[in-house]
Amino acid sequence: MTNDKIINNGIIRNEKNEKIMKIQIFTLVLFAIIDCLSTRYGLVHGATELNPIMENLISTNFGVFIKIFLTGVVGIYLYFRQAKKTLYAVNLIMLLICLNNILVIMNL
Repeated sequence: MTNDKIINNGIIRNEKNEKIMKIQIFTLVLFAIIDCLSTRYGLVHGATELNPIMENLISTNFGVFIKIFLTGVVGIYLYFRQAKKTLYAVNLIMLLICLNNILVIMNL
């Protein structure tokens, strides 16, 4: 256990897990950027946003910034909570959303 350290809550962290979680946060933010860009592209070319909250938010540059910022905040929160499985699940959901956006754009 040379690379392990114990923090206050008794959670054991090691360098490998830290690196994996940082990569997950990066990919989460990357997926959020891809989601915003592909959604805006789709909306410009005739697609419709089904989520009423996102419909108003994504229509402005500030809304795009807020979405990406909040995604980053959630990722950092999950990092500090050591919620590795939750980060995997959120990344999977964001990947599926991005793939759906790409399929919608291809069918326009």
